[in-house]
Amino acid sequence: QPQALAFAWKEDERFAVNAAAAGYGVVLCPAHFLYLDLVEGTDFEDRGLYWAATTLPVDRVYAYEPLERLERLGLPKEAEPRIRGVQANLWSETVDSPARAEEMLFPRLLAAAEVAWTSPARRSWVDFQWRLAPQLTWLAREKGVRYGGAA
Repeated sequence: QPQALAFAWKEDERFAVNAAAAGYGVVLCPAHFLYLDLVEGTDFEDRGLYWAATTLPVDRVYAYEPLERLERLGLPKEAEPRIRGVQANLWSETVDSPARAEEMLFPRLLAAAEVAWTSPARRSWVDFQWRLAPQLTWLAREKGVRYGGAA
């Protein structure tokens, strides 16, 4: 059994299916769902990249269902345990300060964490939204974290 891990980041997730079926462990980080350096909204002033998606708002990150997508692409049941998890990425070529990094990470990183740690059957976008506002308020007040493109 191969010891290397494959990181599947391209828009075409068939690579992850093929790698897992071949015996490799796979970490999913598809750009169109988990690259947090992609622009979050349509505001002309938003900084970020556009190469994998027009925008990457928090609801798109939250809607990512990794195993369901891979099963539709042919992931064999016996290869499922080789899917080790997900990883959100923030590449820094458009990040000019720590504050800007926080704005690009939050709240999307919280959505990515819930995708990683909560089964699809237990996830609820409405429930997440109710929990998100107080969490962001706490992060800003107690930790000084900036979020969502705050100036």
